[in-house]
Amino acid sequence: LGDPELITLAEMLQRNGHANETGMILKIDVEGAEWHCFESMDDEILGRFDQIVVEYHGLEYLADARWCERAERVFARINRHHAAIHVHGNNYGEIRIVEGIPVPGVIEISYANRAKFALTPSNALFPSELDTPCDPARPDLILGSFRFS
Repeated sequence: LGDPELITLAEMLQRNGHANETGMILKIDVEGAEWHCFESMDDEILGRFDQIVVEYHGLEYLADARWCERAERVFARINRHHAAIHVHGNNYGEIRIVEGIPVPGVIEISYANRAKFALTPSNALFPSELDTPCDPARPDLILGSFRFS
């Protein structure tokens, strides 16, 4: 990202004494920089995390081919080691219509490491009874069924 004050996840793990740890949980909410973080992250480091929770920004750009290519690369990289197990629309942002489909600008996806968990396909509807709206003053976003693989 070019900011001399920013460090990579590998550097963070080194500094806090977790460079060789496994079984960790990664929560990332960096206001749009998540795409760059995951693109540049080493697969070996990514695979050390048992669970990952990401807030993805910018989904209103899904109609842009270059943006979609980047998103597909990021999702493919994460999916090498992890499977999405939950999705939630962040209702603080606006819903955009992208090629006729309503899309939240921000979604939150939780992943589990494929090597650590026995995962099965699900027809769950989102939000689930366990979800609550990010902004309690607004209704939650109905996303419907997602098939994760």
